[in-house]
Amino acid sequence: MSYDVYVAHPDVAETLLDKCCGEWEEKIQDYSPYDPCYYGVRSHITSNYSRLLTAYNVHPLDDMDGHTGKEVAAMVNKAFEEMDKTPQYVLEDLYFRDKDGLLITWGSVKECGMWLLGLKAYCERHEDYKVWVRV
Repeated sequence: MSYDVYVAHPDVAETLLDKCCGEWEEKIQDYSPYDPCYYGVRSHITSNYSRLLTAYNVHPLDDMDGHTGKEVAAMVNKAFEEMDKTPQYVLEDLYFRDKDGLLITWGSVKECGMWLLGLKAYCERHEDYKVWVRV
């Protein structure tokens, strides 16, 4: 299972998210108020991040859905403070193994961290925007 995460202007109706939000990977770093994604961005993330995100209370569906950009940025800051206490290889070992104990190759702590950094940066610039998550 994977997730679609939207960060959108609070006036955007849920039914219009796909039409009003530009793709995250293309827009999040070079945001301009004149871009076609003026009303928000969306990202599709793998469920392989779920265990790590859940452990640090930043799981999109469980912890972020319905919150403001300001609230989500604060959640991510707190998660990074906690994650920084544990070496990356330990996090990989704890949260990126399949049921047979093999390392998952689709997704990593580094990639998850990069996604969280992008989310935090966008949310900090759009504190009043709302986060929506769809499965």
